[in-house]
Amino acid sequence: MTITFNELFEMGIVQSDPNPANFTYNFKKDQLNLFDFGATHIYKRKFLEDYYRIIEGSVNLNKEQIFRASIDTGFLTG
Repeated sequence: MTITFNELFEMGIVQSDPNPANFTYNFKKDQLNLFDFGATHIYKRKFLEDYYRIIEGSVNLNKEQIFRASIDTGFLTG
């Protein structure tokens, strides 16, 4: 989850092929290395802000915030 949230909210881009061959771990540097960025998706800042509001609402048990942000992202359409 850490790498997913870092990709989403820090980089705004997700490597969308989580195949074990696309990752290595450098134990000496305590560093995760990602490969094969042919399957990536770039997210717009507005979507990420709305998506973050869904997560935040979930953490705070705020159903109204989850509902509104889900509409804003396009997850709920009516």
